[in-house]
Amino acid sequence: MAVDPLFAQWLQADSDNVVRTDNAATARWGASALTTERVTGIANFAAATVEADREVAFFSRGPFAVDLHTVVGTDWQNDLGHVVTFISDQLGYDGGVDVFVTGVEMDQATGITIVTVLRPLRGVA
Repeated sequence: MAVDPLFAQWLQADSDNVVRTDNAATARWGASALTTERVTGIANFAAATVEADREVAFFSRGPFAVDLHTVVGTDWQNDLGHVVTFISDQLGYDGGVDVFVTGVEMDQATGITIVTVLRPLRGVA
């Protein structure tokens, strides 16, 4: 199978970097603050900046709880490693909660997926 030459060139190109920091989170967490790096297929600098800002805003709200949800459907793979708004009547998600998807275990035979997420703990300043 042939690969489109322009697409192949894009895949081989050096990546662009977007760096974002949150001074409030750094002050809050001090030496235990984390530095993360993600490589994505986002091809647009503006879109990458928006996603980086979303992730900084999310992770500055820690500490987090780890929740597992069994959901109908197998279309969660693209959400892995992203902040998504999860709406469910389980665990108080009925109003919608922004979570970070850390795991997706799909069962194609049953159409069921176990989604593992990080959820900010409520009431923690």
